[in-house]
Amino acid sequence: MNLLKVTSIYIIFIEKSILITKEFGYSSLIIPNTFLTAKSYNLLRKFIVKNSSILEIFDLGENVFDDITVENDLLLLQKKISKIIILI
Repeated sequence: MNLLKVTSIYIIFIEKSILITKEFGYSSLIIPNTFLTAKSYNLLRKFIVKNSSILEIFDLGENVFDDITVENDLLLLQKKISKIIILI
């Protein structure tokens, strides 16, 4: 799946980190929390659930980085196929 048509750069990092992580390996990213609820990120959420297991989503709040006021989350994934069907 190629999510590159979406304009948010962090989508590319999420996709690539999942693709290059070894089976049962871990990936952790700090990303804006908008991916949790915005309809425009449905494909991203489906890609994450299909290609990894979400181990933790931790709310970091605002001011994680200087001069950036977006609320951020820490996303911890393990690369393995989920056996649970999740409707998004």
